[in-house]
This record gives sequence, structure tokens and C-alpha cells, in this order.
Amino acid sequence: MTDESLLRRLATVAPGLDAGTIEVDAGETIRAHAPARSPAEAALQSLKAASTAAGFEGRVHVLDTLGEGAMGVVHLATQASLGRPVAVKALKKDLGDAGAARELLQEAWVTGSLEHPNIVPLYDLGLDSDGRPVIVMKRIVGECWADLIHEPEAVARRHAAGDLLEWNLRVFMQVCNAVHFAHAHGILHLDLKPSNVMIGGFGEVYLVDWGLAVSMAPDPRGRFPLASDVTTIRGTPSYIAPEMVTGEGERLSERTDVYLLGAVLYELVVGRPPHHGPTTLAVLYAAATAAPEVPAGAPVELADVCRRALSLEPDDRPASAEELRRAVEDFLRHRESIRLAEEAAAEGEALLELVSGAPDSDDPEMMQQVRARFAATRFGFQQALVSWEGNTMAREGLARVVRGAVEFELARGEARSAALFAGELEEVPPDLQARLDAAMAERELERERAERFDEMSRQQDPTIGMRTRVFVTVLLGLTWIAVPLAATLRPESPWIHSYRGWIATAFGLLLIAAGLGAWGRESLSKTRINREIGKILVFVLFLQALMVVAAAVIEIDLVDMPVFLLVLWTSALGAIVFTIEGRLMPSLGVFLAGLIGSIWLEAWRLTLMAAVNVAFLANVLMIWRPSWRRDQSSSR
Repeated sequence: MTDESLLRRLATVAPGLDAGTIEVDAGETIRAHAPARSPAEAALQSLKAASTAAGFEGRVHVLDTLGEGAMGVVHLATQASLGRPVAVKALKKDLGDAGAARELLQEAWVTGSLEHPNIVPLYDLGLDSDGRPVIVMKRIVGECWADLIHEPEAVARRHAAGDLLEWNLRVFMQVCNAVHFAHAHGILHLDLKPSNVMIGGFGEVYLVDWGLAVSMAPDPRGRFPLASDVTTIRGTPSYIAPEMVTGEGERLSERTDVYLLGAVLYELVVGRPPHHGPTTLAVLYAAATAAPEVPAGAPVELADVCRRALSLEPDDRPASAEELRRAVEDFLRHRESIRLAEEAAAEGEALLELVSGAPDSDDPEMMQQVRARFAATRFGFQQALVSWEGNTMAREGLARVVRGAVEFELARGEARSAALFAGELEEVPPDLQARLDAAMAERELERERAERFDEMSRQQDPTIGMRTRVFVTVLLGLTWIAVPLAATLRPESPWIHSYRGWIATAFGLLLIAAGLGAWGRESLSKTRINREIGKILVFVLFLQALMVVAAAVIEIDLVDMPVFLLVLWTSALGAIVFTIEGRLMPSLGVFLAGLIGSIWLEAWRLTLMAAVNVAFLANVLMIWRPSWRRDQSSSR
């Protein structure tokens, strides 16, 4: 419908509205009075025949006036038969036309047909002394919702509710229950607004004023007006649905009431009704042409519910009042999750700002702040998701802050920590994954280099296998001290001063070394230093045995044997000193001196052999014994 055709339609369905000059209250209900139909006239005649005015007034004693509306007045009264206070609704004195009586009758018929906890019970229907219809209903001791909707202190004081929005939404859900019940019975309310809701003193919620209600299906008794018969504007402009503006009754449906509920929800969220303007006509035009905008700052989920309910096209709205109620109930259930997510998001922004610069991992205070903020942010988002798995804000916020943690750890060179954080992401962005893979590959290379270095260090560690090495060295050293000394002390012994004796001694030492090597294999094979010393020792002992055999074969003078053996042992010790254990340098010096002395001092050769071995053992005990005591856990 074009703007021009819409204005012409408004002029047709609302001829009493001034298009530009008259400012009216768009919160007041527009009521279209049509000529009385025959069912209403018949109902009035039936009431007159069934009871006289005096008879009805005898049943109900009217007392004070409780309030007035556009066409009716509500009195406090007493129902004589039960002695209970009731409310009596009658037409104003100046409204005597049949159309007004018909509307009041129709309100009574509609209300009487809907028995629901959130709809005021109807007790009786009669005629006053002037023959006009009177409704007797439950008296509600309470307040109009419109007087409480924006008053947190009054709500807290009278209903012990500290959260105004939650209290209003729970009232709203009860109104949705009443509307959904009415829809199930084919009735549309068409005037839903806070001023048509009463709140009892104990929190009871009642949807009142069913004067504009219509039926979606024909009533055989003709009591209810048909929605399809509506041809004029009816409703409250500030809340009115687009299809109500043009007075096209065939377009009215349950989704029309859903729109009106959405308008009430909009007021709960924004603080004012959705439609406003300088004149009633301007308000109606706005309602028919534009969907209300929910301002920024409103709860995201609730704002989305409002937008759907206030869609211009009925098919885009929730299908029923019950669906709308469930959406609001979901919001209340999700609200705590949303609150946690919002708090975590604020903490996350502070965290991202903290780590956005170049990270200084050497600053303990800065690192402590980062860890504390990250832990608080992640925990907040995780708790929000525990409360509501579908919380998109929490899920996206958690992913954002975890990505920030991955970036931070990568910038610090902590690839492992970055990978652990990345494991919490449902999907790692490709660019971040590439950086993470590169960092992990570099970390793996560093680890391998470190392991190789540690292994090299361990292989060169002289403390490993120290006890075994000292034991073997001392045992062989004592043997080489004892053999020359024995030969010196017993020069007449043929065993010592014969090729057979030297051969036996050489092979005996080789066998002893082999046995000791087998015994201490586990300890002596742990490090390169032990293995190298062991190899040199076994090889030298083998050469020693071979040398003694060779000396016997070529019949070298046995007096010269110590010189050749000292040459062999000095060479072996030099190899050890210059390649493995430099701290044995003093022993090498002693061996060289002994070798030189043995060349010139023939009579002292065996004594010099014993002496250099004593010096060697002293050197060994001096450099290895302290470490032996410290590192017994890593040696035999």
C-alpha cells in the first residue's frame, strides 16, 4: 500500500482523526461504535425479562466508585448472597446508545467464556435501574501494571522484587498465558497494553478490558463480534499492529495479538511504547509503515525477540503467544549466562589491551596481571557456557580470548603453551595454525638440540659410574704396585724373574680386567668417558700381554722389560690425558719421569714401576673420590 493510499484509508476508517493539528494521547483506546446488531438487542430483552432492576440491585449493593474508563465506570459493591466484595462495571450515565450496551455485553460474554487464572472471573450479568447491562466480577485489590512498570522502588517495596526487568518479564509471561488461552478458544484481545493488566496484592496477574475482543470463528448464538466484520480502526495507537491500522478485519489473527505483546515487551526493554508522534494520525502512519527500532544497549537476545514480534509482516512474527512466552522464558534462563559473558567480555577487553603491545616476559608484575586476567576471563566465559551452551557471545568471546592467549604465548616464544591454548579452540584459523606449526617445529628442533647437548654432557660426565671406575682402577693399580714390589723384595724368585712369570702376570691382568668389565658393564657403559677409558685399558692390557709374549719369543733381556712396559703405560696414560681426563696430567708427568729414570737406573726399574703406580693411584683418588661421594645415586 502506497503512502497516499494509506492516508486515504486512514481517512476512511478513522474519519474523526485530524491529520495535522490535534494532539491526542496515543495510549488511549480507539473504540469504533457500530449500530447494535440483533443478537445484542435480543440479549438485552432476555435480561429484562429474566430480572427486574430492583431484583438485580437487591442481589448487589453498589458502594464506592473504583475507577472510570472511556465508556464505563467500575464500582465497589457487595454481593448480597455471599457477602463478598465484588466489582461492578456499568456504562457511564451519558452513554445510553445501543452500541455501547452491545460492547459491554460482548465484553461480558467473552470474559465469561474464558475461565483462566490470569483472566478476571465473571460472577453475574444483569441490568441496572435504567435497563442497561451491568457486569459483576471479582474485585481486584491491587494496582495497574502501567503504574508499576517503570517504578523499581515500588515493585521492590510491594512485591519484594529487586530486579525490575525480571519482575516485569514474569508478569508479561502470565499475560502471554492468558492471551494464548484466549486464542485456543478463538478469541483475539486486540487491546493489549500495561494499563489493561492488573497486579493483585499477592502478585496475581489479570488481563482485563476485553471490550475490543473479536472471534476468529462464527458464534452460532451471535454473542461475539467476528474479526472478519471489523472495518474500522480499533486499538491503542501507541501499541497498534500494522494490520489493525487499515481496519481490514480479514487480516486479523493470533499474530496480531503477538504484535501487541511485542509492543508491550518493547516498552519493558526500551522504556516507552514502540509508536509515537505528534498526532494520532502520525502515530498510526508510523505503526503501519515502519518496524520499531530497538536501541543499542538492550539485551541482545531480548532485543531479537522484540524485533521478531514487531515485524510488519505477520508471517515473520512468532506463530503464537506461547512461542513468544517461551522465548522470553529462555531469555530469563539465559540471562545469568549473558551476564557472565558480558562481565567476561569486559575482562577480556582489558586482557587484550594489556597484551596488545610487545610482551615483556621478564616483567613479573605484568605476567602476573596477564595470567590473572586470562584466568578470570576464560573462567567467566566457560561458566556462561555451562549455564547456557547456546550462548554465542560467550562462545565467540572465549574463542577470541584464547586466540589472544595463543598469540601472546607465540610472541613470547612459548610454543608449547600456545599449543595447549590452541587445543581449546573449536577451530584454529589457518594463519594462526601455520604460525603455531612453525613454532612447534622450531621448538622440536630446540628440544632435539637440547637433548643432544644433554646426552653429550652426560656422556662426558665423570661422576657417572665413578665408584666402579675407581674400584677397577685401584684394583689394577694395586696389582701393578704389588708385582714390581714383589719382584724387588724377592729377587731370587724364578717365577717373577722368568718369561713364564711375566706372561702369566700379563694374561692374569687381562683376565682380571675382562672380569671386572663384565661385572661393572652396566655402570661403565653409561658414559663415553667410561667406555673410552675401558677400551684403552683393555687394549693396553692386550698389548702388554702381546709385548711380553713377543719379548719371550725374541728373548729380550727381562731386565729391560720394565722399560718397555713403562713406554706402553705412559703412551696409554698420555692418550687418556689428552683426550678424556686432563686432570691426570700430574700422573703423566710422573710416568715420564719414571720412564726416563728407568732407562738410566737399571737397578731401580721395578721400584720406579711401583712408584709411578703409587703416584697414579694418588692422583686418581684425589680427582675422583670427592665426586664419588656426591654422586653415588648415579654410579655403582
